[in-house]
Amino acid sequence: MTGWRDPFISPWKASDKVAGCTDRTYVLVAGGIQDCGPTVFMYRLPPAASIKDSLTGDWEYLGQLIPPAKRVIPPRSPWVGDLGDNWECPSFITLGSLQVVIIGSEGKWADHTYPNDKIPSWQVWFSGHLSANTNGHVQFDKSSEGIVDWGNYYAGQVFKANDGRTLSIGKYNRRGVILTTGWLVDNDLTDRGRRRQGWAGAMSCLRELFEQMTPGVIGTLSSPLNDIPPFTTTVHPGAKGITVRTLGIRPIHKLRHLPHDNLIDHRSLTLRSSFAAELSASVEGAKHVGVRFIFEKGKT
Repeated sequence: MTGWRDPFISPWKASDKVAGCTDRTYVLVAGGIQDCGPTVFMYRLPPAASIKDSLTGDWEYLGQLIPPAKRVIPPRSPWVGDLGDNWECPSFITLGSLQVVIIGSEGKWADHTYPNDKIPSWQVWFSGHLSANTNGHVQFDKSSEGIVDWGNYYAGQVFKANDGRTLSIGKYNRRGVILTTGWLVDNDLTDRGRRRQGWAGAMSCLRELFEQMTPGVIGTLSSPLNDIPPFTTTVHPGAKGITVRTLGIRPIHKLRHLPHDNLIDHRSLTLRSSFAAELSASVEGAKHVGVRFIFEKGKT
């Protein structure tokens, strides 16, 4: 095995439905199988066992929720990250009709060089649905995938605000909002720079995860919709255009109430080597508008 770590413990009604049981608690453990690829191992606690009991109770092994991911020669699609050699920090959530599994992938290619010789990592999400495999256990059938954050964001965890609070998100006040926060690593610093700085890493601002539905889509600026892995599409008879569905990610609304004094104007943004973007803008009252991409010398 390449890893077995970071248990995520929670009820999962969608899994109960597939397995034909009720009110069970599940455990996801991330890792990988040598010479096979990274994967997520799935367990189930005994009936009536609580999360607290998970430290002493028996775990029933249900197999691999996601079969070992076969790594392909880079580059993969520019819309997604590298699946790596090993997975960490798994979690699962249900958003509307979406079942979502989030993992951290790590591992580097032997024939590639990376800044400061750091092992690259990605915060990857998969969406799909659950079904029963040939052994009668639950498996995850992926329909789309994407990146939670293209910056130095890793080891994210999700939680549900289910303690009775009502969180204000945009124009809506809803209970049970799904939130996530992650570790802002500093892989862009050398060890010497980190020691000089005197501290390492930070936690990200809270983000809300939601099911984003965009109806009436007739196309994209350049890439065919079927070539964009984070999107799934639905055609409704008689409707104009198609409906595009993906995992939505946005800062929580309460961040708007933070003080706005002494904000830093970031005039440059460092992006990862695998990055794709399409821009559509309507601008009024400006003489010059543009987007500038600057690459390292000798790279494209």
